[in-house]
Amino acid sequence: MDAGKVAAGTLWLSLREMAVITVRRALEHFYLVPSVSVRWLWKLTKDPTQSATRKVTRGVAGTRLITSVTVTNVRAHFLSPLSSVAVQLITDSFTAVTRLLFPPPPPPSSSLQAGQGLVISPVKATGVQIVWLVKRTLSYSIKLTLSTVSGALLSAVCVRYVGPWTTSYAYILGDMLVFQTASSLIDPLLFGAAAAKRPLGGSSGGGIGGASAGEGSTASTAAAGTAGGGGADFGAGSPFLATAAAGGAGKSRISTSH
Repeated sequence: MDAGKVAAGTLWLSLREMAVITVRRALEHFYLVPSVSVRWLWKLTKDPTQSATRKVTRGVAGTRLITSVTVTNVRAHFLSPLSSVAVQLITDSFTAVTRLLFPPPPPPSSSLQAGQGLVISPVKATGVQIVWLVKRTLSYSIKLTLSTVSGALLSAVCVRYVGPWTTSYAYILGDMLVFQTASSLIDPLLFGAAAAKRPLGGSSGGGIGGASAGEGSTASTAAAGTAGGGGADFGAGSPFLATAAAGGAGKSRISTSH
C-alpha cells in the first residue's frame, strides 16, 4: 500500500476524532448543562468501571447487575454515537456537494458500454446524492446504535462472570465486533454487493456504498478514555460535565451513590 495514502488516512482519522470530541464538548456545553438536572449530570459522569466495582461490592448480582451495568454504560457513552453521526453527516454532505459542483470526468469512449455516457440532469444528480446521503446516515446510525448497546451488554455480562476490571475492555471489544459485523450485513443491503467487497472500515469515500475513510465505531475514541483504567471518554472522561455536576451538587440534595 502506498505510504502516502496510509499517512493521509491516518491524518484524516486523527482530524475526525478531533471533530467528534469537539462536537461532543459543544453538546455538553450548549445543551446538556443548561437543560439537564444535576442528578442526571451525576449519572452521565459515572465511571463505568468504578460504578461496576461499587455494585459488586454492595452485593448486586444476577440479572439485576447485568441490567444496571448495561444502563450505566449506555448512559456514559450515548454522546459518542450522537457526535459521530453528526460529524459523519457533515463530511458526507460536503462529499455530496463536491460531487455536484465538480463531477468526475466521463470515462474514455472506448470503455463506455451500452447505455453509458448519457448526460444526467442536475435534478437527477441532486436526487442521487440525497438518496446516497440518507442511506449513509441511516446505515451509520444503525451500526453505531447496535455497537453501543452490544458493547454495553457484553461489558455487563463480563462484569457478572469475570469481574469489574473487564468493564471498559469488554465494551470496546463488543463495540468493534458488532460494528464490523453490522457493516458487512447492512452496507450490502443498502448499497449493493459491491460494498461487501470493500475492506471493513473504509474505502476511498468516492464510491456509492461502503464505509468512507474515517468511518468507524466509537471504540477508537473510547480507548483513549480507558488508558487510566477508567471508562471511555464520554461519561467520567468528560471534565466539563464532571465540573458542572460538582458545581451543582451543593445546590441540590441528591444521592450520589451508585
